[in-house]
Amino acid sequence: MVAAVGSSTTSPVTYPKAPSTAGIEAEIQTYQKELADCVTCPSAGTPEGKKAIAEASEKIASARARIEKIESSQPRPAPTQLEASAAGDDTSATYSASGLPEATMLRLIDVYA
Repeated sequence: MVAAVGSSTTSPVTYPKAPSTAGIEAEIQTYQKELADCVTCPSAGTPEGKKAIAEASEKIASARARIEKIESSQPRPAPTQLEASAAGDDTSATYSASGLPEATMLRLIDVYA
């Protein structure tokens, strides 16, 4: 059997995707529009209007709870040295004459040269 140059007979490695909150955030925006429509509707004071407002609010709360669950289940990356020094966690940071940490000074670009 002759294979084309550069072709591969092995399948690519796939990794499981981490759950994303983007879709849920889009749902929340939709529910917030729905809630705004329900609140500004003339029937907002009726029992049916109040029920629609409560349902829309419940949908928003449920979606936010799902986001919290996803975010709490994902491991948080360790802060970088620059983030730690900016937060005041790194007491060994050295500072330049300008008062900025040296790690910050090394990232600045002189655009007037």
